[in-house]
Amino acid sequence: MPVIGGFEAWARTVGGILDHAGVLDPGSRRLEFLGNLEEMYELADESTGQWETFLQALYDAYRDESFTAKRLAQRLATDQTLRDALPDELDTAVYSESSSKLLGNAFRKRVQRCYGDRNLHLERQGAEKRATRWCVVSG
Repeated sequence: MPVIGGFEAWARTVGGILDHAGVLDPGSRRLEFLGNLEEMYELADESTGQWETFLQALYDAYRDESFTAKRLAQRLATDQTLRDALPDELDTAVYSESSSKLLGNAFRKRVQRCYGDRNLHLERQGAEKRATRWCVVSG
């Protein structure tokens, strides 16, 4: 059975159960447990690199200043460097009427997730009216 680092016991247990139940059969075209592991890693690596680049651009643009998704959406209209750094999944945020919502949702999914050697990550810095204030932190 293939395993994922840190989840070896889980992978062996679940894989064993699926094998015993007849779900796994290496000789057929049926489900292969964790068979898409390489594809998952490739996709994760691409997204991770894009988010690291974007957070670095945000860090350079704002330093210690916090910002709302709405203010960032407004800045994207004029800041080519930030637009160029957008991850593929946020490309449409520049042209969408709901750009601040798209940005805010993406940030909520990634809050405190570290990227790159500098451990760049998003932190919540309170609120402005009902909008979350964000800050990119290193370390």
